[in-house]
Amino acid sequence: MNSSARPLSFDTLAREIYDPLAIAQRRVDTEIRSYPTPIPRCDAQFNHLYDQRLRIARRLHAVEDALAAPVTDAALAGALAAWRDESPCTDGDDERDLRARLAAVLPAAACRSDR
Repeated sequence: MNSSARPLSFDTLAREIYDPLAIAQRRVDTEIRSYPTPIPRCDAQFNHLYDQRLRIARRLHAVEDALAAPVTDAALAGALAAWRDESPCTDGDDERDLRARLAAVLPAAACRSDR
């Protein structure tokens, strides 16, 4: 099934996830670049930023892959569910609202795509 045949809601939700993740990634990258040096290995704040950057990058790649590839609804639903179930990447209300919308949409979508 190509991406144009997917329900609009999946594509729309995936694109709504992508933008805040991309913004969060740029913010974390900027913080890491401007972090004072030298950075000791035990610096908890830097290690947290580094881990956050890796987590955001994994989610961005999963959403990009799901949107770009000719995948099934189940694959896109899986990428969306993985993002929903991970720790928040931002503190914003937009991300919280989007996670709530995904929680409402994905259970029904997962049932339909298994058929």
